[in-house]
Amino acid sequence: MRLARLATVLLLGSFIGFSTTCGGLDLGGRYRPFAAEGPPPGAGERPEAAPPAPDFAARRARMVRLVEEEARLAAAVTDVPELDPRVLAALGEVPRHAFVPAPLARYAYLPLPLPVHPEQRLAAPFLVALMTHLAQVEPGDRVLETGTGEGYHAAVLARLGAEVFSVELLP
Repeated sequence: MRLARLATVLLLGSFIGFSTTCGGLDLGGRYRPFAAEGPPPGAGERPEAAPPAPDFAARRARMVRLVEEEARLAAAVTDVPELDPRVLAALGEVPRHAFVPAPLARYAYLPLPLPVHPEQRLAAPFLVALMTHLAQVEPGDRVLETGTGEGYHAAVLARLGAEVFSVELLP
């Protein structure tokens, strides 16, 4: 049973991962409220003082609420009406901005994949949450993650108490 669940997670992750990693960073459409936080410093007028540091904790909390909403909207396709509260708590604790290049930190909590290398993207938060939920990771479980990337998903799994072994193939 557990092997069948793991196969489902891998296949779903591959399918959704393909669809969410194609294309560029798009801040339009239904995510416009997030893009409305203002232009980056230096765009247009020159700021007199350094911009205030982003409130990453508030952005992380908003990201978790959006992941919950995405789960409800995708329930008919995923057969997952709501995500495990432990997974949502882990997403709320792991600082996603620490796993992206510094220039992209302000976008870390948007509901989309982020480019971290020319041929690699950090998976969208909903995808990470869904795969983690479907894997049903318990404290003490041993998890082999292939495709470490920047390590965000491994950090979420570790926050759930898993012993994570992660492998990345560098080009």
